[in-house]
Amino acid sequence: DSSLHDDVVAILDIDDFSEINDALGHQQGDRLLQAVAERLKQELGPDAVLARIGSDTFGLMGPSSMVDPMRVLALFRAPFVVQDDAMVVTATMGLTRLVPGGVCGRDALKDANIALKRAKKSRRGSFVVFSAEMGSDIRERVRLLQSLRSAVESERLFIVYQPQVNLSTGDVVGMEALIRWKNEDGTFVPPDKFIPLAEASGMIIAIGDWVLRMACFELVRLQSLGLTKLRMS
Repeated sequence: DSSLHDDVVAILDIDDFSEINDALGHQQGDRLLQAVAERLKQELGPDAVLARIGSDTFGLMGPSSMVDPMRVLALFRAPFVVQDDAMVVTATMGLTRLVPGGVCGRDALKDANIALKRAKKSRRGSFVVFSAEMGSDIRERVRLLQSLRSAVESERLFIVYQPQVNLSTGDVVGMEALIRWKNEDGTFVPPDKFIPLAEASGMIIAIGDWVLRMACFELVRLQSLGLTKLRMS
């Protein structure tokens, strides 16, 4: 439908909602959600579709002039009156534009969610519009994470030791254990690319345990060769 070219799908997330629930109780949290929904419904009118799609997230769809992030987020400047309590909250939005022959409904929501996650990370209280690069970034991240899991299982991670040398005597006094990842094709994945991924996914705990154990084994081996005063980091 050519009339869709000006439509957007957006996901709006209330910032720090879980803390509001914890501090004021679920009933007050639910009343706040109702107040937010009521204000959105009144402002957006019948031309926009409004739905609650998660605990504190709302889905919006409609013409870009109506579902305009600046306009929607401006609705959060005034406090919400919830049972005689004036509550000031902020919200973050992710949006994607619907283009003719573009993505289907489920994919549009997925794209809006990718934009929302990007906004929650770097632009809380504001908004991010989805771009094709974001989708390729996410796909690359997922692909790399799957490769990392496979590399851990097939033991393609290994440790190199960088010596610390006393410049006066030339003696090796210590070493730093550094993790490396070698692909099956012989290329290396840089640590600054895979370490943050391992940290974000929780895999860093198992990897860290393994590095510590291997480094200690190597230190004991070197000590047995008479290198008793080495330190390892």
